[in-house]
Amino acid sequence: MRVQQPVHYKQITEALSPGACPLCVVLRDFQASCIREADGRKVEPLCNFHMWALAGAAKAELAARLFLGLLGKINLDESTRPAKACGICLRISEEESKRLDEFAERFAQERFREWMSLRGAVCVPHAIKLLPRLSQDLRQELAGILSRRMKELKEELEKLLRDAKSGQRGHEGILGRVAETLAAQRGLE
Repeated sequence: MRVQQPVHYKQITEALSPGACPLCVVLRDFQASCIREADGRKVEPLCNFHMWALAGAAKAELAARLFLGLLGKINLDESTRPAKACGICLRISEEESKRLDEFAERFAQERFREWMSLRGAVCVPHAIKLLPRLSQDLRQELAGILSRRMKELKEELEKLLRDAKSGQRGHEGILGRVAETLAAQRGLE
């Protein structure tokens, strides 16, 4: 699996890009830093996704030490195996909570809200998580942003279907953009 080179966003506003969920952008970057720059902090146990991500993108020496430790802990008796969540998944979840709070705080600012209303996007999973953090008025504004994005994507999908009937190809990326809006960026829970 490919893991991007981390950018290390300090603020959510640094991740603003037309049509992209800034929360997804920041969390993907955070996940990449957890994988590529793992510094020995406790990350185990690992889920399947993050095990493979470390195997493919972490520094070889770090991954080798981590995997040696994991191999040394193998116990076939499932009843004694700890039922802990993946360490990287937990770190991402904690970061997500902080970033949702940061987004909600920024969304209360008119200038940020205006930019989001004109060009911004929020994926459905993050919109659902944001709603309890927003006032009723801001919830309606967020719903408006999501509604605008859904309309844009529906129009692009309908054009793809019309063009497909006439044998035209193209429309690069629309299916990925729809998947990202419906389920967040690839690799995020």
